[in-house]
Amino acid sequence: MFLGNTLGSGGHGVLFNTGCTNAIIMNNNFANATHRGIGLAEGGGSLQSASIFNNILGSGSTFHVQLPFTNSFGWFLNQNIYLNAFTNSVPPFLDPAASAVHLN
Repeated sequence: MFLGNTLGSGGHGVLFNTGCTNAIIMNNNFANATHRGIGLAEGGGSLQSASIFNNILGSGSTFHVQLPFTNSFGWFLNQNIYLNAFTNSVPPFLDPAASAVHLN
């Protein structure tokens, strides 16, 4: 669980490695992420399901949220604010774009 955190500076708000199953990410401010708000580790990170609610997610130099294509149907994103590099509110930028994530 990641609840109520603020990222002052850094590459990722949350970075998942291999073998992760479930996550709750709620009420965090990851606007200052320099690489992506939520992502998977370079060596093949994994996360089966995630509930991502009421966060501020920065895209940094890449995406707001990177998720596994194979089990992205278990990811739920609701009531988040997505910011670009200029801190403007924008639509979510997901990797992969064709994922089965649930957006509200």
